[in-house]
Amino acid sequence: MNYPPEIDLVAMHEAIKNTLRVAFPIEGKGSIASIDYYMRDEEVITCPAIRFELNEITPGDQSGDIGTEQFEGLMHWAAYCVVPYSPKDQKSKLLVRCLATAIAAVVRGQRWGIPCSPAQIVEISSAGILPHPKGEYSLHKVEWTQSGLFGKSVWDNSGIIPNDVFFGYNPKIGVRHVRDYRDLNGQAPVVVVSLDSGNGILFDSGETVTF
Repeated sequence: MNYPPEIDLVAMHEAIKNTLRVAFPIEGKGSIASIDYYMRDEEVITCPAIRFELNEITPGDQSGDIGTEQFEGLMHWAAYCVVPYSPKDQKSKLLVRCLATAIAAVVRGQRWGIPCSPAQIVEISSAGILPHPKGEYSLHKVEWTQSGLFGKSVWDNSGIIPNDVFFGYNPKIGVRHVRDYRDLNGQAPVVVVSLDSGNGILFDSGETVTF
């Protein structure tokens, strides 16, 4: 069994950025001047722009255990559409909302090439006004969630993984009672041809199991 690998958050940020850049090129129709993750204090943003953030990771489904001892987290993402703010400019107010819905269409169902669940849109809404010494920005945000596993699996996918499971009842257990074992359907294991000098079993299939 191949257990799912852990989430690489650095790779996920880059994958989201690259996907958005392909969807919204620098030039031409639907172009976006700047796409990056996380806003910086007093940053002069070339607009229109997109800034996205991983705002929170909350515990995911903890009702079961897949046996890897990894943490399942639900990631809460937000992409912010940024345009210059003008209280009298209706065009910019419409632009930021159109951009938000376009982003949602790109984000919906995305896995970004990362081992995570498909993106689920949570909300598209106004994020208010971002003040700046050289002018204000109008923000609209697209929020979505995705789940994945964090931390390395305790399994390294090496060794032999059994295909069939057989059970026996004490005292008829152990190598010399192989014929007394049964699978979950009540069937006996492959007939033993011989015992190999006390340290192995040779099956009809030619496979030798040591003990």
